[in-house]
Amino acid sequence: MEAKGEQVNGPMLKEKCSRFEELFNVPEEERLSGDGWVASFCRAYKIREHRRHGEAASVDSAAVDAERVRV
Repeated sequence: MEAKGEQVNGPMLKEKCSRFEELFNVPEEERLSGDGWVASFCRAYKIREHRRHGEAASVDSAAVDAERVRV
């Protein structure tokens, strides 16, 4: 997701989960509900949420990488 410039967050994970549950025909009573599972899922797969603020969100990461190589 980072390579695509996208951020992983709780609401996105819950939406993906619900789509997969429908795709695999998981019975309603066995589907994950609430937010409790998101924290343990993120811990298990070492997913951390980083919030971008102000100018930090506007940085061109390709330009930063190119400058690091140049320096």
